Amino acid sequence: MIATVYNGCGSSYKLGSLDNASLSVELNSGDPCEDELFKVFASQIHPFVQQNCSACHGLGGQSGIFFAQQDPIAAYYVFENTGITKWSTYVTSNHQSGLTGPQNQALADSAVAAWNAVWTAPVCDADRPPDQTAVTTDKVMAATATAKVITWNLDTESNRMGQFGGSSISISVRTAPVAGGGMAYYFTALTLKGPTNAASQPINVSGIWVRVNGTRYALGTTFSLTTSMANPNQTVVLSSATMVDGQMPAAADTIGLEFDKIAIGPLL
Repeated sequence: MIATVYNGCGSSYKLGSLDNASLSVELNSGDPCEDELFKVFASQIHPFVQQNCSACHGLGGQSGIFFAQQDPIAAYYVFENTGITKWSTYVTSNHQSGLTGPQNQALADSAVAAWNAVWTAPVCDADRPPDQTAVTTDKVMAATATAKVITWNLDTESNRMGQFGGSSISISVRTAPVAGGGMAYYFTALTLKGPTNAASQPINVSGIWVRVNGTRYALGTTFSLTTSMANPNQTVVLSSATMVDGQMPAAADTIGLEFDKIAIGPLL
């Protein structure tokens, strides 16, 4: 939650330099989480964007994204839809020379820290969507030239134990030579088996990453766009593509899987 796009159109601003009228306004939305996030916006963001961004992001500005409009409540609702991560990226980049850049790092860090402190606090528990990320345990590969299937019971071998109705996932791994010499890991046949209870909702998954020795293999994007589901007791081959990890295999190397989203029932 929070805004972004910075087309600065004004003079420089320093954190705490403005006594902005927005500081005396309360949201009173009926949602305590929203009310507390608004206080962060009103005290740390709105004064800055009012002075620096209103020509483009004020009401009627050329951007069409009016998070710098004078009304702090209306500005807040525009701002939170864009997201604080994007906002902090723009305000510390060269997006608008002389107005955005590294000189705003302290301001951005302060705002992000304050926003996240509210967002992760109990007052926002009801507003946060459930965490649908997951990671399996790491298993020693002990891979050879003969393909070997490694399987995880997601209920007992993931960081979200007991949430997957007995579903499991597996991947085939082997070693083989690579061009130019040396050996590498070859991963393929990523397969999902659905819940064991016939009355269960299907298991849904989106975005899968291979972990080698406890670290996501970031260059291995082969399965990262995978989106699929498995009904109860159904086995689904999620991908038959092959991903190659060019590191030299070692006897103690481990493998695990990370999921951007995985859940019984719909993904949020």
